[in-house]
Amino acid sequence: MRLSDLYKYLIENYINLPEKSVVVLAGLIKAQSANKFEDYEHIEELSLEVRKHGSYPMLDISSESLKIRTLKEVPEEKYYVPSDYYSNWVSLFDLIIDVGFPKFNNLKAEMVYGETKKQDIDDSIQQIFRHLLISGKKMLIPNFPKDSLADYYNLDLISLTNFYLNTFQMISQKMVTFSMRVVGLLENTITTKFSIQDNEDMFIHFEANNEEIVNETDTFSNTITYLPFGYVKCTSKSSSLNCHFVAERFYYKNRIWTNVEVKFSDGNLTYLKFENPEIEQEFVKTSLINRRDLIEVYIGTNNGVEDFSNYNYYDRCIQNNLSIVFYDEEYNLIQISTNKIKI
Repeated sequence: MRLSDLYKYLIENYINLPEKSVVVLAGLIKAQSANKFEDYEHIEELSLEVRKHGSYPMLDISSESLKIRTLKEVPEEKYYVPSDYYSNWVSLFDLIIDVGFPKFNNLKAEMVYGETKKQDIDDSIQQIFRHLLISGKKMLIPNFPKDSLADYYNLDLISLTNFYLNTFQMISQKMVTFSMRVVGLLENTITTKFSIQDNEDMFIHFEANNEEIVNETDTFSNTITYLPFGYVKCTSKSSSLNCHFVAERFYYKNRIWTNVEVKFSDGNLTYLKFENPEIEQEFVKTSLINRRDLIEVYIGTNNGVEDFSNYNYYDRCIQNNLSIVFYDEEYNLIQISTNKIKI
């Protein structure tokens, strides 16, 4: 599959968009990117496919500079947006596709201009999600491979694109059956236990929240869906995590480390060993110790990909991958991953 074919596939097959639907296509003009109109290029292609399908695109395009100026120049008493604005906005469309993800360094910019505005931004995001849920409408976040993504993580765009496209190649009943086995493991035991291939002494144990198990394997059925698909996600209390394994990939901010040995006991980090020690890794350790309580666990189900792309959102869908996601005090994501769990 080529990227040019993917737009049609998403609209007609994956989303299965009904005719005469109104689709919001959202994105950013990125001042710091070598290709600042990269979001618009995706929006233009998707817009054409929506029209060819007999539906109607609604473009929602902003810019990084406008967002920063709004934060800086609009007074706090004028910045707040009431709830009925979001309910009225959501009522205008049937689906939203946000091609602006991932957004880099926005939180730091928001924090510069005051805690009140930061809280208003958090509230507005929650309002959008809440009104989508109430109205039964959906948001798709394609997470397309882009120049800004490759630059931020120092990755090869061609390799990212090939990985992304390969996740759409192998949708099969075998893949669906595998995902249901994973869901069963999470639902039917108090403590979910995984062992590690080729090492009987290593393990990952945690308690899954049965009310928050999400299967993103082959259907567009959840309120908010991140691509590429091919994973089962659950939340868990940090205190239930007991594990000892070698994380083949350790992701934090725009850095990635390989073969990091980690141990947790009742949610407490007891051991962290990097393959190639660096001074800054003490800061990483501190961030992991002082993290927020909630953790997310992703178990990959997509058999169209095998090797790491080194982008955390892509790698978590590899079949037999287990990724544990933490959040530091500023909500930066910390992810540890292995492709060697036994299921």
